[in-house]
Amino acid sequence: MLAAPPSFAAMARKTMTRKLYHKTAQCVASKIGASHTQGGVKSVFVLELADVSTGELSIKFFNVELTKNGNYTVGRNSDFAKLYRLTIGENHSKRFSRANQLLSHFHGFEFSITDEVSKGQNGKRFKKVTKILPKHPVISDDWTPTGMLKMKPRKRPKSADSKGNEKAKSRQQVGKKKAKSRQKLGNDKTLQTPKTLDRPRKHLV
Repeated sequence: MLAAPPSFAAMARKTMTRKLYHKTAQCVASKIGASHTQGGVKSVFVLELADVSTGELSIKFFNVELTKNGNYTVGRNSDFAKLYRLTIGENHSKRFSRANQLLSHFHGFEFSITDEVSKGQNGKRFKKVTKILPKHPVISDDWTPTGMLKMKPRKRPKSADSKGNEKAKSRQQVGKKKAKSRQKLGNDKTLQTPKTLDRPRKHLV
């Protein structure tokens, strides 16, 4: 007889390699670290977030680039930049080239996070944040609810018809000004003091 297929629950237990946790956590510390990947060692920003109920720490990583000048830079629509806008409510586009100066601004803020159990390079397990959103995100017309900057619409080039209409309006305005000027000149002549008439000469008798 053929063996009975495994139950759905059993399959789920075998295939589930991680468990997600949803919680509120406060940023209590930050630092610059290094991540070991197949492509080598890469610089990362690290936020340490403490569960407001248990105090258990979860770690959030952000990919960054180390420049030749020793600064850490992130893209204007990177995960770090988007979270910064939603949390702080400001868009420091120029300062994202020195993002390490902004890292400590997250301290004290609360976030809604989702994390999972992960294993570090030393074999120790820790809670890795997979999703993060400020508890009270800042809404702005300059970015979307996810923190991504909105594209500003480009100015449309003026069509030939609109240019012709503008020229016609300009000529019409010039004509009106000239007409008003002529009318004013005529009024001024009319209002001039009439010349004194010569007295009638007396006829000699």
